[in-house]
Amino acid sequence: MRELIRKSYIEILKRCQYPNICKVLMGIRKCGKSYITNQFINNIDNKNCNIIYFDFNDIDVKLNYSTIELLHKQIIKKSNDKKQNILIIDEVQELKDWNILINSYTSKINFDVYITGSNANLLSKELSTLLTAKHTDIYIKPFNFKEYAEYMEYLKLDKEALFNEYFVYGGMPGRFLFDKNDHSAFYSYIKMIFSDIMTKDIFPRYKIENIVEFEAIFLYLMNNIGKIINCDNIRKYLISNNKSNISGSTIDNYLRNICDSFLLNKVPCYNLKTKNILNTNAKYYAIDTGFIKVNCIKYESNYGYILENIVFLHLLNNYSNILYIKEPHEIDFFCEKNNIRYLIQVCDEINSNNVKREIENLENIKINAIKIVICRKGPFYTTKSGIQIINIIDWLLE
Repeated sequence: MRELIRKSYIEILKRCQYPNICKVLMGIRKCGKSYITNQFINNIDNKNCNIIYFDFNDIDVKLNYSTIELLHKQIIKKSNDKKQNILIIDEVQELKDWNILINSYTSKINFDVYITGSNANLLSKELSTLLTAKHTDIYIKPFNFKEYAEYMEYLKLDKEALFNEYFVYGGMPGRFLFDKNDHSAFYSYIKMIFSDIMTKDIFPRYKIENIVEFEAIFLYLMNNIGKIINCDNIRKYLISNNKSNISGSTIDNYLRNICDSFLLNKVPCYNLKTKNILNTNAKYYAIDTGFIKVNCIKYESNYGYILENIVFLHLLNNYSNILYIKEPHEIDFFCEKNNIRYLIQVCDEINSNNVKREIENLENIKINAIKIVICRKGPFYTTKSGIQIINIIDWLLE
Protein backbone atom coordinates (compact mmCIF):
# COMPACT_ATOMS: atom_id res chain seq x y z
CA MET A 1 0.00 0.00 0.00
CA ARG A 2 1.43 3.35 -1.07
CA GLU A 3 1.46 6.23 1.37
CA LEU A 4 -0.24 9.50 0.50
CA ILE A 5 0.94 12.57 2.38
CA ARG A 6 -2.32 14.25 3.38
CA LYS A 7 -0.95 17.73 2.90
CA SER A 8 -4.01 19.73 3.94
CA TYR A 9 -4.06 18.13 7.39
CA ILE A 10 -0.29 18.41 7.83
CA GLU A 11 -0.54 22.12 7.02
CA ILE A 12 -3.32 22.57 9.56
CA LEU A 13 -1.24 20.82 12.23
CA LYS A 14 1.80 22.94 11.38
CA ARG A 15 -0.24 26.13 11.72
CA CYS A 16 -1.48 24.92 15.11
CA GLN A 17 1.99 24.02 16.37
CA TYR A 18 2.15 26.09 19.52
CA PRO A 19 1.92 25.32 23.26
CA ASN A 20 -0.98 25.86 25.69
CA ILE A 21 -3.60 24.70 23.21
CA CYS A 22 -4.38 20.99 22.89
CA LYS A 23 -4.92 19.78 19.32
CA VAL A 24 -7.68 17.14 19.15
CA LEU A 25 -7.73 14.95 16.01
CA MET A 26 -11.18 13.38 15.62
CA GLY A 27 -12.73 11.07 13.06
CA ILE A 28 -14.37 7.71 12.51
CA ARG A 29 -12.34 4.53 12.88
CA LYS A 30 -9.80 3.80 10.13
CA CYS A 31 -10.11 7.22 8.46
CA GLY A 32 -6.37 7.88 8.78
CA LYS A 33 -5.86 9.67 12.13
CA SER A 34 -2.81 7.59 13.10
CA TYR A 35 -1.25 7.87 9.62
CA ILE A 36 -1.64 11.64 9.68
CA THR A 37 -0.17 11.76 13.18
CA ASN A 38 2.89 9.80 11.99
CA GLN A 39 3.21 11.98 8.88
CA PHE A 40 3.12 15.05 11.11
CA ILE A 41 5.85 13.56 13.33
CA ASN A 42 8.02 13.02 10.23
CA ASN A 43 7.62 16.70 9.38
CA ILE A 44 8.72 17.97 12.81
CA ASP A 45 12.14 19.55 13.18
CA ASN A 46 13.91 17.10 15.52
CA LYS A 47 16.74 19.54 16.20
CA ASN A 48 14.49 21.88 18.13
CA CYS A 49 11.76 19.49 19.26
CA ASN A 50 11.59 16.38 21.40
CA ILE A 51 8.83 13.99 20.31
CA ILE A 52 7.03 11.93 22.96
CA TYR A 53 4.57 9.52 21.37
CA PHE A 54 2.21 6.89 22.79
CA ASP A 55 -0.26 4.80 20.81
CA PHE A 56 -2.99 3.20 22.92
CA ASN A 57 -3.86 0.89 20.04
CA ASP A 58 -0.60 -0.85 21.00
CA ILE A 59 -1.18 -3.55 23.62
CA ASP A 60 2.24 -2.91 25.21
CA VAL A 61 1.35 0.74 25.76
CA LYS A 62 -2.03 -0.23 27.20
CA LEU A 63 -0.48 -2.69 29.65
CA ASN A 64 2.58 -0.69 30.66
CA TYR A 65 0.89 2.71 31.02
CA SER A 66 -2.60 1.74 32.11
CA THR A 67 -3.00 4.67 34.51
CA ILE A 68 -2.28 8.37 34.20
CA GLU A 69 0.27 8.02 37.03
CA LEU A 70 2.30 5.47 35.08
CA LEU A 71 2.07 7.47 31.86
CA HIS A 72 3.03 10.68 33.65
CA LYS A 73 6.22 9.07 34.96
CA GLN A 74 7.14 7.92 31.45
CA ILE A 75 6.47 11.35 29.96
CA ILE A 76 8.74 12.96 32.56
CA LYS A 77 11.40 10.37 31.77
CA LYS A 78 11.23 11.12 28.04
CA SER A 79 10.94 14.90 28.30
CA ASN A 80 13.77 17.30 27.48
CA ASP A 81 14.00 20.65 29.30
CA LYS A 82 16.19 22.11 26.56
CA LYS A 83 13.71 21.48 23.72
CA GLN A 84 10.05 21.96 22.94
CA ASN A 85 8.36 18.69 23.91
CA ILE A 86 5.79 17.46 21.40
CA LEU A 87 3.44 15.14 23.31
CA ILE A 88 1.24 12.97 21.04
CA ILE A 89 -1.19 10.38 22.41
CA ASP A 90 -3.11 8.18 19.95
CA GLU A 91 -6.59 6.91 20.97
CA VAL A 92 -6.34 8.76 24.26
CA GLN A 93 -9.85 7.72 25.33
CA GLU A 94 -8.47 4.25 26.13
CA LEU A 95 -6.78 5.80 29.20
CA LYS A 96 -9.01 6.41 32.22
CA ASP A 97 -9.02 10.04 33.43
CA TRP A 98 -6.94 11.05 30.40
CA ASN A 99 -8.30 14.60 30.56
CA ILE A 100 -6.56 15.24 33.91
CA LEU A 101 -3.19 14.38 32.38
CA ILE A 102 -3.84 16.34 29.16
CA ASN A 103 -5.01 19.46 31.03
CA SER A 104 -1.83 19.41 33.08
CA TYR A 105 0.56 19.09 30.14
CA THR A 106 -1.32 21.57 27.96
CA SER A 107 -0.71 24.22 30.63
CA LYS A 108 3.07 23.66 30.54
CA ILE A 109 4.87 26.17 28.30
CA ASN A 110 7.45 23.63 27.14
CA PHE A 111 4.83 21.09 25.98
CA ASP A 112 2.83 21.08 22.74
CA VAL A 113 0.02 18.51 23.08
CA TYR A 114 -1.83 16.45 20.42
CA ILE A 115 -4.41 13.73 21.03
CA THR A 116 -6.51 11.53 18.73
CA GLY A 117 -9.73 9.61 19.26
CA SER A 118 -12.88 8.45 17.51
CA ASN A 119 -15.78 10.89 17.33
CA ALA A 120 -18.03 8.74 19.46
CA ASN A 121 -15.54 8.98 22.31
CA LEU A 122 -14.27 12.52 21.88
CA LEU A 123 -17.35 14.63 21.30
CA SER A 124 -16.52 18.28 20.71
CA LYS A 125 -19.52 19.39 22.78
CA GLU A 126 -18.10 17.51 25.79
CA LEU A 127 -14.46 18.53 25.36
CA SER A 128 -15.10 21.98 26.81
CA THR A 129 -16.01 20.23 30.06
CA LEU A 130 -13.28 17.58 29.96
CA LEU A 131 -10.52 19.91 28.82
CA THR A 132 -10.29 22.95 31.06
CA ALA A 133 -7.23 23.91 29.03
CA LYS A 134 -7.74 25.47 25.60
CA HIS A 135 -8.18 23.09 22.68
CA THR A 136 -8.85 23.12 18.95
CA ASP A 137 -10.69 20.35 17.09
CA ILE A 138 -9.37 18.96 13.79
CA TYR A 139 -11.75 16.63 11.98
CA ILE A 140 -10.06 13.91 9.93
CA LYS A 141 -12.14 12.47 7.11
CA PRO A 142 -11.67 9.67 4.55
CA PHE A 143 -9.90 10.57 1.29
CA ASN A 144 -11.69 13.22 -0.72
CA PHE A 145 -11.71 12.75 -4.50
CA LYS A 146 -8.67 14.96 -5.02
CA GLU A 147 -6.64 12.85 -2.58
CA TYR A 148 -8.05 9.68 -4.15
CA ALA A 149 -6.98 10.81 -7.63
CA GLU A 150 -3.53 11.77 -6.34
CA TYR A 151 -3.11 8.36 -4.71
CA MET A 152 -4.27 6.47 -7.81
CA GLU A 153 -2.34 8.59 -10.29
CA TYR A 154 0.32 5.92 -10.81
CA LEU A 155 -2.33 3.71 -12.45
CA LYS A 156 -2.65 6.27 -15.26
CA LEU A 157 -6.43 6.01 -15.24
CA ASP A 158 -8.38 8.88 -16.77
CA LYS A 159 -10.36 11.19 -14.50
CA GLU A 160 -13.71 9.67 -15.46
CA ALA A 161 -12.57 6.14 -14.59
CA LEU A 162 -11.16 7.38 -11.27
CA PHE A 163 -14.41 9.10 -10.44
CA ASN A 164 -16.42 5.97 -11.25
CA GLU A 165 -14.27 4.02 -8.78
CA TYR A 166 -14.51 6.68 -6.08
CA PHE A 167 -18.27 6.85 -6.56
CA VAL A 168 -18.61 3.16 -5.68
CA TYR A 169 -15.74 2.48 -3.28
CA GLY A 170 -15.45 5.77 -1.43
CA GLY A 171 -12.27 7.02 0.19
CA MET A 172 -11.58 4.90 3.28
CA PRO A 173 -7.75 4.59 3.14
CA GLY A 174 -7.69 0.86 3.99
CA ARG A 175 -9.68 -0.03 0.89
CA PHE A 176 -6.46 0.29 -1.13
CA LEU A 177 -5.26 -2.88 0.55
CA PHE A 178 -7.60 -4.82 -1.75
CA ASP A 179 -7.63 -5.41 -5.46
CA LYS A 180 -10.25 -3.11 -6.98
CA ASN A 181 -11.90 -6.14 -8.64
CA ASP A 182 -12.17 -8.05 -5.36
CA HIS A 183 -15.60 -6.72 -4.46
CA SER A 184 -16.28 -9.23 -1.70
CA ALA A 185 -13.09 -8.29 0.17
CA PHE A 186 -13.95 -4.59 -0.11
CA TYR A 187 -17.49 -5.14 1.17
CA SER A 188 -16.21 -7.24 4.07
CA TYR A 189 -13.70 -4.54 4.99
CA ILE A 190 -16.27 -1.69 4.97
CA LYS A 191 -18.80 -3.83 6.84
CA MET A 192 -16.13 -4.64 9.45
CA ILE A 193 -15.45 -0.92 10.01
CA PHE A 194 -19.17 -0.20 10.18
CA SER A 195 -19.70 -3.04 12.67
CA ASP A 196 -16.81 -1.83 14.85
CA ILE A 197 -18.17 1.73 14.91
CA MET A 198 -21.57 0.44 15.94
CA THR A 199 -20.55 -2.20 18.49
CA LYS A 200 -17.41 -0.57 19.95
CA ASP A 201 -18.28 3.12 19.72
CA ILE A 202 -21.98 3.90 19.36
CA PHE A 203 -23.78 1.13 21.29
CA PRO A 204 -21.67 1.30 24.47
CA ARG A 205 -21.15 5.07 24.27
CA TYR A 206 -24.87 5.85 24.14
CA LYS A 207 -26.05 2.75 26.00
CA ILE A 208 -28.27 1.67 23.10
CA GLU A 209 -30.62 -1.05 24.37
CA ASN A 210 -32.84 -1.67 21.34
CA ILE A 211 -30.16 -2.40 18.73
CA VAL A 212 -32.64 -3.66 16.09
CA GLU A 213 -34.56 -0.40 16.33
CA PHE A 214 -31.42 1.72 16.12
CA GLU A 215 -30.05 -0.17 13.11
CA ALA A 216 -33.41 0.10 11.33
CA ILE A 217 -33.24 3.89 11.63
CA PHE A 218 -29.67 3.96 10.38
CA LEU A 219 -30.55 1.82 7.35
CA TYR A 220 -33.55 4.03 6.63
CA LEU A 221 -31.24 7.07 6.53
CA MET A 222 -28.74 5.28 4.30
CA ASN A 223 -31.49 4.37 1.85
CA ASN A 224 -32.75 7.96 1.82
CA ILE A 225 -29.44 9.83 1.46
CA GLY A 226 -30.01 13.44 0.45
CA LYS A 227 -33.78 13.28 0.90
CA ILE A 228 -35.73 15.44 3.33
CA ILE A 229 -36.15 13.52 6.60
CA ASN A 230 -37.99 14.20 9.83
CA CYS A 231 -38.92 12.15 12.88
CA ASP A 232 -42.46 11.56 11.60
CA ASN A 233 -41.11 10.02 8.35
CA ILE A 234 -38.99 7.60 10.32
CA ARG A 235 -41.68 6.76 12.87
CA LYS A 236 -44.26 5.96 10.17
CA TYR A 237 -41.72 3.79 8.36
CA LEU A 238 -40.91 1.79 11.49
CA ILE A 239 -44.58 1.30 12.39
CA SER A 240 -45.55 0.27 8.83
CA ASN A 241 -42.75 -2.29 8.77
CA ASN A 242 -43.56 -3.64 12.24
CA LYS A 243 -40.15 -2.53 13.45
CA SER A 244 -41.24 -0.48 16.43
CA ASN A 245 -43.72 1.96 17.92
CA ILE A 246 -40.90 4.29 18.82
CA SER A 247 -41.39 7.81 20.20
CA GLY A 248 -40.30 10.94 18.33
CA SER A 249 -37.93 11.94 21.15
CA THR A 250 -36.13 8.58 20.99
CA ILE A 251 -35.75 8.92 17.21
CA ASP A 252 -34.35 12.42 17.71
CA ASN A 253 -31.81 11.06 20.21
CA TYR A 254 -30.79 8.27 17.82
CA LEU A 255 -30.31 10.76 14.98
CA ARG A 256 -28.09 12.85 17.24
CA ASN A 257 -26.07 9.77 18.22
CA ILE A 258 -25.51 8.80 14.58
CA CYS A 259 -24.37 12.31 13.62
CA ASP A 260 -22.15 12.65 16.71
CA SER A 261 -20.41 9.44 15.65
CA PHE A 262 -19.72 11.15 12.29
CA LEU A 263 -21.14 8.31 10.18
CA LEU A 264 -23.76 10.71 8.85
CA ASN A 265 -23.87 14.49 8.61
CA LYS A 266 -26.98 16.58 9.03
CA VAL A 267 -27.81 19.47 6.67
CA PRO A 268 -30.60 21.68 8.09
CA CYS A 269 -33.17 23.63 6.08
CA TYR A 270 -32.87 27.40 5.63
CA ASN A 271 -36.16 29.33 5.60
CA LEU A 272 -35.85 32.23 3.16
CA LYS A 273 -38.82 34.15 4.56
CA THR A 274 -37.88 34.10 8.24
CA LYS A 275 -34.13 33.68 7.63
CA ASN A 276 -34.14 30.96 10.28
CA ILE A 277 -32.47 27.56 10.25
CA LEU A 278 -35.02 24.76 10.67
CA ASN A 279 -33.79 21.51 12.20
CA THR A 280 -37.08 19.61 11.92
CA ASN A 281 -36.74 18.78 8.21
CA ALA A 282 -33.13 17.91 7.45
CA LYS A 283 -31.08 16.02 4.90
CA TYR A 284 -28.44 13.45 5.86
CA TYR A 285 -25.24 12.56 4.00
CA ALA A 286 -22.75 9.75 4.64
CA ILE A 287 -19.14 10.50 5.59
CA ASP A 288 -18.08 8.10 2.82
CA THR A 289 -19.88 6.65 -0.21
CA GLY A 290 -18.49 3.18 0.59
CA PHE A 291 -20.85 3.03 3.58
CA ILE A 292 -23.77 3.79 1.27
CA LYS A 293 -22.74 0.96 -1.08
CA VAL A 294 -22.79 -1.70 1.63
CA ASN A 295 -25.90 -0.43 3.45
CA CYS A 296 -28.18 0.82 0.69
CA ILE A 297 -30.76 -1.66 -0.61
CA LYS A 298 -31.89 0.76 -3.34
CA TYR A 299 -28.33 1.63 -4.40
CA GLU A 300 -28.87 1.79 -8.18
CA SER A 301 -31.95 4.02 -7.92
CA ASN A 302 -30.10 6.41 -5.59
CA TYR A 303 -27.44 7.36 -8.16
CA GLY A 304 -28.34 11.08 -8.20
CA TYR A 305 -28.37 11.30 -4.41
CA ILE A 306 -24.97 9.60 -4.13
CA LEU A 307 -23.64 12.18 -6.58
CA GLU A 308 -25.11 14.82 -4.28
CA ASN A 309 -23.38 13.12 -1.34
CA ILE A 310 -20.00 13.49 -3.07
CA VAL A 311 -20.68 17.19 -3.64
CA PHE A 312 -21.57 17.52 0.05
CA LEU A 313 -18.27 15.91 1.12
CA HIS A 314 -16.37 18.46 -0.95
CA LEU A 315 -18.39 21.26 0.65
CA LEU A 316 -17.70 19.81 4.10
CA ASN A 317 -13.95 20.10 3.46
CA ASN A 318 -13.95 23.53 1.86
CA TYR A 319 -17.13 25.48 2.72
CA SER A 320 -19.02 26.50 5.85
CA ASN A 321 -22.63 26.94 7.04
CA ILE A 322 -23.93 24.20 4.73
CA LEU A 323 -27.75 24.29 4.43
CA TYR A 324 -30.43 23.52 1.86
CA ILE A 325 -33.49 25.54 0.80
CA LYS A 326 -36.93 23.95 0.45
CA GLU A 327 -39.23 26.89 -0.30
CA PRO A 328 -40.20 28.73 -2.41
CA HIS A 329 -37.82 26.76 -4.67
CA GLU A 330 -35.75 23.74 -3.61
CA ILE A 331 -32.00 24.28 -3.75
CA ASP A 332 -29.63 21.40 -2.94
CA PHE A 333 -27.04 23.46 -1.07
CA PHE A 334 -26.75 26.98 0.32
CA CYS A 335 -23.29 27.60 1.79
CA GLU A 336 -20.38 30.02 2.23
CA LYS A 337 -16.70 30.20 1.42
CA ASN A 338 -14.48 33.19 2.29
CA ASN A 339 -17.63 35.22 3.13
CA ILE A 340 -19.07 34.57 -0.35
CA ARG A 341 -22.42 32.78 -0.54
CA TYR A 342 -23.15 29.96 -2.99
CA LEU A 343 -26.35 28.34 -4.24
CA ILE A 344 -25.64 24.90 -5.71
CA GLN A 345 -27.75 22.42 -7.65
CA VAL A 346 -26.51 18.89 -8.46
CA CYS A 347 -27.53 16.66 -11.37
CA ASP A 348 -26.04 13.90 -13.50
CA GLU A 349 -26.45 15.52 -16.90
CA ILE A 350 -27.40 18.86 -18.43
CA ASN A 351 -29.15 18.71 -21.79
CA SER A 352 -31.80 20.54 -23.78
CA ASN A 353 -34.57 18.61 -22.05
CA ASN A 354 -33.68 19.51 -18.46
CA VAL A 355 -31.57 22.67 -18.54
CA LYS A 356 -34.56 24.93 -17.90
CA ARG A 357 -35.68 22.88 -14.90
CA GLU A 358 -32.17 22.77 -13.39
CA ILE A 359 -31.48 26.50 -13.64
CA GLU A 360 -34.99 27.88 -13.10
CA ASN A 361 -34.96 27.45 -9.31
CA LEU A 362 -31.60 29.19 -9.09
CA GLU A 363 -32.82 32.08 -11.24
CA ASN A 364 -35.93 32.53 -9.08
CA ILE A 365 -34.03 32.70 -5.78
CA LYS A 366 -33.38 36.37 -5.06
CA ILE A 367 -30.20 36.05 -3.04
CA ASN A 368 -26.86 37.72 -3.70
CA ALA A 369 -24.85 34.54 -4.28
CA ILE A 370 -22.79 32.70 -6.86
CA LYS A 371 -25.15 30.22 -8.52
CA ILE A 372 -23.80 26.90 -9.78
CA VAL A 373 -25.11 23.69 -11.36
CA ILE A 374 -22.65 20.82 -10.81
CA CYS A 375 -23.03 17.80 -13.10
CA ARG A 376 -21.13 14.92 -14.72
CA LYS A 377 -22.16 15.51 -18.33
CA GLY A 378 -22.30 18.86 -20.09
CA PRO A 379 -22.18 21.09 -22.05
CA PHE A 380 -20.46 23.30 -19.46
CA TYR A 381 -20.92 27.05 -19.76
CA THR A 382 -22.26 30.17 -18.04
CA THR A 383 -25.88 31.09 -18.80
CA LYS A 384 -27.06 34.57 -19.74
CA SER A 385 -28.31 35.02 -16.18
CA GLY A 386 -24.82 34.21 -14.82
CA ILE A 387 -25.41 30.65 -13.63
CA GLN A 388 -22.30 28.49 -13.99
CA ILE A 389 -22.73 24.92 -15.24
CA ILE A 390 -19.62 23.09 -14.02
CA ASN A 391 -18.13 19.63 -14.49
CA ILE A 392 -18.16 17.85 -11.12
CA ILE A 393 -14.77 16.17 -11.64
CA ASP A 394 -12.99 19.43 -12.47
CA TRP A 395 -14.73 21.12 -9.53
CA LEU A 396 -13.62 18.39 -7.11
CA LEU A 397 -10.01 18.59 -8.36
CA GLU A 398 -9.68 22.38 -7.95
